[in-house]
Amino acid sequence: SNAQDWQLDEKAQARLNTSGSSGAAQVLVKTLAQMQAEAQALTALLPFAQSGAVALGSVSPQHLYGFTFRFAVPLSAGWPLARAQYVYPETLLAATAAHESVVWITSPALLGRMGEARNWAAVQPKLRGILSAGGALPAATSHLLVRCAVMPFEIYGSTETGVMAWRHRQDETTLWQPFPGVTFNGDRVTSPLIHEAEGLQLDDILHFDSEGLFSIAGRRGRVVKIEEKRISLNEIERRLLELDGICEAAALPVTRGGRQGIGALLVLDEAVRQRGYM
Repeated sequence: SNAQDWQLDEKAQARLNTSGSSGAAQVLVKTLAQMQAEAQALTALLPFAQSGAVALGSVSPQHLYGFTFRFAVPLSAGWPLARAQYVYPETLLAATAAHESVVWITSPALLGRMGEARNWAAVQPKLRGILSAGGALPAATSHLLVRCAVMPFEIYGSTETGVMAWRHRQDETTLWQPFPGVTFNGDRVTSPLIHEAEGLQLDDILHFDSEGLFSIAGRRGRVVKIEEKRISLNEIERRLLELDGICEAAALPVTRGGRQGIGALLVLDEAVRQRGYM
């Protein structure tokens, strides 16, 4: 049956662990009714929702993005679910070849590892759509997918806020479109998926045009996203300073060969400098 036919216990809840905007671990409570509403909002958006495609996922259903997109959305859309998690491009492409019609539930990290050497001509006729969330697609990945005519629907949201906006990128100028009922006011967002009447404060810096569409210009705090995972630079620095021989530490995001990571600059104490190692 479809998600709109679910008979949900209004008291049923899920407890989710998240780093939040501060980088401090916290437990977030979501009701199943909220998750159902989020899945239905996504399904209403997608032009391929009625395709009957098999949902192939690279993301884990043990976090909210994976649960919502790999379980609740396919249930709402009536897509058969593939139980396996396809964490490598090779396995995702092989699974695609084994079906007549598929939808990918994936992330910028995996899409960024696809590369131009893949046999896109064989995949494209079977691929009804791509859902990607957790972070923005790198420009090189976006250009490749546009060229191969498999442009993904990108979803902007978080564990705390639920889905907030979407875009079907054609080029680097494509802006984000808020979901119905989502309102941005400065650095705060209100939504039917957010219990707090005053909304929630966002980590991201958003630039809006006159029609209410926006681009994402970066993040305010020292919590960064590395391949869709929140990383607290403050927490890394704190743990480095707990090690013997380190006097000062500064962590920062770095990109090498198209892959993101964290780098650290360290000031060592005199004894460690004299030894030449830690």
